[in-house]
This record gives sequence, C-alpha cells and structure tokens, in this order.
Amino acid sequence: MKKNYPIQLIIYFIFFVLTCVYTQTSFAQYSTDRYHPKEVIAEEGIDSCRVFVVEGDDWTLKHEIIYDEQGNEIEYASNLRGHYSLYDYNENGQLIAEYFVPFGENYYSKDSLFYNEQGQLIQRNTYGGDGKRSSTNTYKYKDDLLILSTYQVTNNAQLISEYEYEKNKMTIRKVFDDKPHGAEIHIFDKKKNLIEFQGLDAEGNVLVKHKNKYDKKNRQTELAAYDRDGQLSQVYKTTYQKNGLIKFKETYTSIVDGKLENAEYEKTIYEYIVTKP
Repeated sequence: MKKNYPIQLIIYFIFFVLTCVYTQTSFAQYSTDRYHPKEVIAEEGIDSCRVFVVEGDDWTLKHEIIYDEQGNEIEYASNLRGHYSLYDYNENGQLIAEYFVPFGENYYSKDSLFYNEQGQLIQRNTYGGDGKRSSTNTYKYKDDLLILSTYQVTNNAQLISEYEYEKNKMTIRKVFDDKPHGAEIHIFDKKKNLIEFQGLDAEGNVLVKHKNKYDKKNRQTELAAYDRDGQLSQVYKTTYQKNGLIKFKETYTSIVDGKLENAEYEKTIYEYIVTKP
C-alpha cells in the first residue's frame, strides 16, 4: 500500500538523521531502520539480512543488507526504491566511502568521508556520476561535541547549523544563505536516549514533534510523530530478538483522533541469514 508522508516530516527526518550520526555516538539512534549491532552480527556470523513488508499472506522484499566478518554493512539494496549502496571502511572500522547505484544504470554517486586524529568526522564530499564534486559537508568540534556543520553545494548555496548544549538538551539553529532556516530541539534522558525531538520553522513554530520510548536495554521501541497542530499522525514500533537484533517493526500512519485501530498498518519482518559454516 502506498504511503504519503508530510513533506515537513520528511525534511526534518533527513536533517535529524544526519545530526545524530555526527554528534556524540553515546546518544541513541534516532531511527531503528538501519540498526544492527555490529558485535552481534559478527559474533553470530550473519552474512545478510532480508527485510520484508508483510500484508496478509504476501511478503514483499523491501531491502537486503550484506555484512562483512566484522559486522560492517558493506551493501544495501533497496528493492522498493530501485537502488543499492556499497560501503568501504578503514582499518579502524570507520566508513570512508559510500557508493549509490540505481538498478539498471551505469552511473553512481560517491561520498568520501574524512576523520581527524580523534576519530571524528570532519568532512564529507559528494561526487556525481561525472566525477565532479556536487556538495561538501564540514564539521567542527569542541570538547568532543559537534558545534558547527556546514553544507555547501556547488552553486555556493550554504546551510549552516550551529549546535548548543545544555544538561539534557541540544538545540540546532540553521541558517540558509544568511537567513534563519528554522531550528531543532533534542531532549535526552539521563541515559542520553533521545526522548523528544522538535522541528521548528524560522518563526519558532513547531512543525513536527517526535516522542520516543525505550526498553530496559536502551533500545528504541516506539516513535510517535505529531503534526504542527499537536495531533498524533504516525507511530513506529520495534520488537527485538533476545540478542538485540530487530525481529519486526510495525508502522501506523494516517491516524485519526489519536486511535491506532483505525490507522493504516504495515508490518516489516527481519530475516537474518548465516551461510558460512
């Protein structure tokens, strides 16, 4: 079934995923979509994971993830979106290159990633199929915290994000071409799990709000999304295996009056494969 997501939610989802990747690694992941503990993958000798969308008795392959012996994700194929991605790592297990290849096409885009001596990501360059750089992300840190990131495209358009930290709160203020471009507010619990996210426009109005729940092992079990009117619009639930890998996910969309029983429902099953003796 086709899903239609609000454009504000999509925009802030993309910005926030990038934010969580480049701030402290001790903060919990925003989304569990690509959450697979490397140590568990390696210890159990898992070669790949196939993800299926289940509707009744029909199973549709959504995507497939392939791992190396260290548990690093080295290939991601999205069968519903028609592309796959390849990943390269350095000797420290850090991602240094990502290739995006549409199915049936003979071109790709490439991201190259660079780190400082402390292991912090300081630059990410994106190149098109012609080999020319199309954009650059740079990152600046202070006391192990990201304080400034810049997204620069080839036509000189620039998005600057400034990071401010309090005891359990991180605020990101964005400026696009010298004009205010909204902000993000991230609130954490004592274990540094993200429990609330707010996306604001340039006037400070809340466009989207997310609230997260976690289990006793600090694994995200639920994300509830609210629209600009404060109404519950989407809910994402995650159930885990005993070893910490995702067992299945449940998605509720088009929620009316805050009731899940009338929402559109989708279930996603994770199947892990071990082929090596």
